[in-house]
Amino acid sequence: MITVITATEVAAPNALKFKAGTHHEELRIKLRFLLVSVADKGANMNEIFFIVEDAPEGGYTAKALGESIYTDADNLEELHANVQDAVRCHFDEDKKPKMIRLHFVHEVM
Repeated sequence: MITVITATEVAAPNALKFKAGTHHEELRIKLRFLLVSVADKGANMNEIFFIVEDAPEGGYTAKALGESIYTDADNLEELHANVQDAVRCHFDEDKKPKMIRLHFVHEVM
């Protein structure tokens, strides 16, 4: 299952505001902290977070927080399938997260 989340679902709405032109490093740090908190609850992760950005050449890139998982796609349907496949390949079946969360990040100019 893939759930698309917004910043307000990750932290308080005021905690994730950015100035125009920033590269969202603050968001990455907060999501990484959240992922570490989830992972520390046990050997089996319940969820994994991906940062999804527009690829410079078109399409999307997705990088997992806290894991060495990266994938890309030309459209959202393909991205969902690629993320699920990447997670399935990365984890043993008994350690695979039950929930995949995609967080879309866009530059604001």
